Amino acid sequence: MRNPDFLFIQLPIPQLVPQELTGNIPLAGASMALIARHEGIAEESLPAILPQDLMNRLGDAALVRHIVQQAPRTVGFTCTVWNIERSIYLADWLRQELPGVRIILGGPDIAADSSFVKKADAAFDYAVEGEGEAALLHLLRGNAPETIGGLLLPGGKRTNGAFSPASITSLDPVHDPFLAGLVRAEPDGVMSVELYRGCKYACSFCRYHHGRLRDAPAVRGAANVRELFSWARGNGIREIYLLDPSLEQRADFEEFLDMLASVNKPALDIFCELRIEHIDASLAGKLSAAGVRTAETGLQTISEAALSRAGRTSDLKRFEAAVTLLRDRDIAIRADAMIGLPGDTPQGFDRTLEFLLQHDLAGHAQIFRTQALPGTRLRAQAGKLGVVYEEAPPYFVLSTPGWPEDIMEESFSWAEEKLGINLAPEERPLLAETSWLNRGCTRRSLPGADAAIYLGFDLDNQLSHETIDNDAFADIGNAVTLFVKTSEPHMHRDRLDAAVGRLLCDNPFTALTVAAAIPANVPLDLFDAIIDAMDEQPYSNYAARMYGHSFSPMPGRRTLAVIDADQRRFAHKDWLASLHEACEVVWSVASSSPDEVVSLIERFHQPEEDYLFVDLRVPVAQERIKPFFDKLAAACIDPQMLLLPAPDLMWRWIEWLEGR
Repeated sequence: MRNPDFLFIQLPIPQLVPQELTGNIPLAGASMALIARHEGIAEESLPAILPQDLMNRLGDAALVRHIVQQAPRTVGFTCTVWNIERSIYLADWLRQELPGVRIILGGPDIAADSSFVKKADAAFDYAVEGEGEAALLHLLRGNAPETIGGLLLPGGKRTNGAFSPASITSLDPVHDPFLAGLVRAEPDGVMSVELYRGCKYACSFCRYHHGRLRDAPAVRGAANVRELFSWARGNGIREIYLLDPSLEQRADFEEFLDMLASVNKPALDIFCELRIEHIDASLAGKLSAAGVRTAETGLQTISEAALSRAGRTSDLKRFEAAVTLLRDRDIAIRADAMIGLPGDTPQGFDRTLEFLLQHDLAGHAQIFRTQALPGTRLRAQAGKLGVVYEEAPPYFVLSTPGWPEDIMEESFSWAEEKLGINLAPEERPLLAETSWLNRGCTRRSLPGADAAIYLGFDLDNQLSHETIDNDAFADIGNAVTLFVKTSEPHMHRDRLDAAVGRLLCDNPFTALTVAAAIPANVPLDLFDAIIDAMDEQPYSNYAARMYGHSFSPMPGRRTLAVIDADQRRFAHKDWLASLHEACEVVWSVASSSPDEVVSLIERFHQPEEDYLFVDLRVPVAQERIKPFFDKLAAACIDPQMLLLPAPDLMWRWIEWLEGR
C-alpha cells in the first residue's frame, strides 16, 4: 500500500470481549475517496482508508504503529459517540510520533458544543461539522483549510474563509464503496448502504437532519441501485441494511419501492427504518414485494407531552394497524423506546412498555437511554428544560424534572425484566483450550490483523516468567484475554500487577479480561493486585457508562478465577464467598472427547451466575458441531453461561443459542 497524504480512520464500537462482528464499516472515508475520484483528483493524491481488519482489531499501540509506518501528512478521524474519546487519544499520540501531522475530525459527534471541540488544547487542527465531501475536495485541490468558512478549531472558534462547503446533491458520485473495493461486508453477509441522505423530521434528540432541512435530499439513481443489488447477489450478501432514515419520507416512496421490487430479484432480505404509522395496506404490500423483511420503527414513547417536546407526533391507532399489516406480510418489526425523554416520566415509560407487550412487540424491542448528543436541540435546551446530562460519552440524560436520577439508573433493568429480554452486550469471556500449557506460553491472533486476542502464561513453568516480565504487549487487539495458570497465586502478585500495568499503559482502550487458573482454597490477594493495576490506568468512560447494565461488575476490565470443576467439592464455603467478592468465577471441565465432556457437564452442578468452561482439547468436525451443541445445551443447567474453546467455536455457539 502506498504512503498516503490523507488517511481516514473510523474506530469501531468498543467490545467487552473479542467478537467475530464489529459493525464498523468505514463508509464515510469511502465516500470521501469516491467523491475525490469522481471529481478527477489525481490517483496519487486520493485519500486512503486504513484497512478494516487493522482499525477494527488492533489495540492502541499497534494501531499507532501501523499509522506511523504509513507517515500520512493528514489523518482524518470519523468521530461518533462511541469512538471520539479513543480518536482524540490516538490523535494526541500521533502528534507526538509524527511531528507536523495534520489532524482533521469529522462525523456525527462533531459540533460546536462538544466538550472535546471546546477544549483549547484539543488534539486536532480542524473539525468538519456535517457532511464533509465538499470541504475535503477543496483541501485536495490544494487550498488551505483557513480558506474554508465554518471549520471548527480547538476551543470552539471557527474559520472564516470565503469558501462555503455545500451538501452534495446526489449520491451517485459516491457509488459504491463495496463495488469499488474500498470496504467489505462482515462475515454475517450484511451490507450497509446509503440510498438517501437527509431527514425532514428534526427530532430534538437527533441531528441527522443537520444541514439538510432546507436542502433537497441526496439520492442514489435507479441504475446504480440495480448495479448494487446485482453485485450483492454475486458476492455472498444475504441482507441489505438500508441506512436511510425513515424510508417513508421519500417523496417518491411508492416509485422507489416498485424500483426495489424490480431490481431485487432473486430477493435479498432488506432491513429498513420506517415510521410505520404512515404505512397502509398498499404500502405494506409494496414493502413486502421489494424484499423488506425487517422494519425498525421509532415508537420512542406513547407520552404525547414527551413526543411534543421532541418535535415528534404519533398516531397510535395507525401504528397498531400497521403492525398487523406488516406482520400479515411476514415483515418483522423492531420497535424502539427511549428512557428519560423530557416530558416523560417513569409511569409514562411503563405505559410504553405495556403498549409493546400488548402488541407483541417486546421480543425484538430496543430500549435506549436518551442521550444529549452534541449539536442537538435537546442538548442546547437542556438547562431550560431542567435536563441534567453527562458531558462525556455516551452523554446520557441523568435526570429530568419528571424522572429522578436514581430511578433513571434503574429503568433499563426494569425494562428488561418487564419485557423479558436481555439487552446487555455480548460479554461471555473468550478462553482457549489449555493443551498449550506444556509449552509455558501461547499467543493467539485473529487472521488479517495480527492482533493478539489471547495471551497464555503457565506461571508454574519457570520459562514463562521471563516472557511475561518482558512482554511489551505491543501487538494486542482492542479486546484481549490474559490467561495465567498458577498453583501459588500469592507468589505472582507483583508480576501480574506489572504485566497488567504495562499492557494498559499503552492500550487504555483495550477491553482486558484477566483469567487466573488457580486451585481451591489458595490466597486470593492476586486478584486485588490485578484490580489495583487496572484502576491505575486510564479507562474509557464510554465503555464504563454504556455497558453499566452488563453482567460484569467492571465492564471492559474483568478478572476471572478459573477452577477445575472437580475441586468444587473441596472448596471451603467461606473461601468461595470471598472468591465471588473478588472476581467472576469459571468452573472448568477438560477432556479430549466431546462425548466425555458432555458426561462431565451432566455430573457437575453448575452454580448460578458462574461460567462453565468446556476445555475441549480436540477440534469438533464440522458435521458434528450441531449435534454437539444439542448435547451441550441439554447437559448443562444454563447454556448461556457455557464457554467453549477457540474463537470460531465460541462464536458458532453464541449464534446457535440466539437462533434457538
